[in-house]
Amino acid sequence: MPVKMVRNLKSGPTVWSSLEKRRSLEWQGAGDPSGLDIQPVDEEILAEPSFQQALRKKIFEIVDDETGAAALDAQSQAREAAQQNIASSIASTIDRSQEESFVVAKCQGPATRGTGECGEDVTRKATEIDDAPLLCPAHANLAHLFMEEETGEMVERDGKLVSRKAWRRTSVGAA
Repeated sequence: MPVKMVRNLKSGPTVWSSLEKRRSLEWQGAGDPSGLDIQPVDEEILAEPSFQQALRKKIFEIVDDETGAAALDAQSQAREAAQQNIASSIASTIDRSQEESFVVAKCQGPATRGTGECGEDVTRKATEIDDAPLLCPAHANLAHLFMEEETGEMVERDGKLVSRKAWRRTSVGAA
C-alpha cells in the first residue's frame, strides 16, 4: 500500500486515531531534532475524512519525498545514537579487570568429624587468595594457628612477579 510522509505542524506531540479502523499514529512536535515529527501514512488513512480535516486545519502537511527521506534518516541516526548510549552506559558498569576475579577454594580448617580438612567453599578475590589462610566463617577464629610458607611458584601481581604463598596449620606435638 503506497504511503506519503506527513509532518506534524503543531509544537507538541500529536496523536491521530481512527475509531473505525482501530489505528492511531503519533508524531512528536514540529521541528523534532530526531525527525519524529514526520511519519509515513498509508493512503487508506489519508483518505479518512477526519485526517483530511486535520490536513485542512494545518495540523499536518504532506511533505515531498526528499524531506521524508531526510526525516527517516534522522530517525535512524537518533535510534542508533540512543542504542549506543545505552550500550555505553551498560558497559561502564561492567568491571572487566582481572583484579576483580573471584576464586572459590576449600576451607583449610579441621573437619568437624574425623580427620582431614573442613572443605567448605571459601570465596576470595584472586589477588587476595594468598593473603590469609583459606578459612570459612566457622573456622575464621583459627587463623592464628596457620603459618605462611613460600611455595616457590611465581605469580604475577600488579605487574610484578612474586612468590606464591601457602598456609599450613601448625601443630604442637611430642618430639
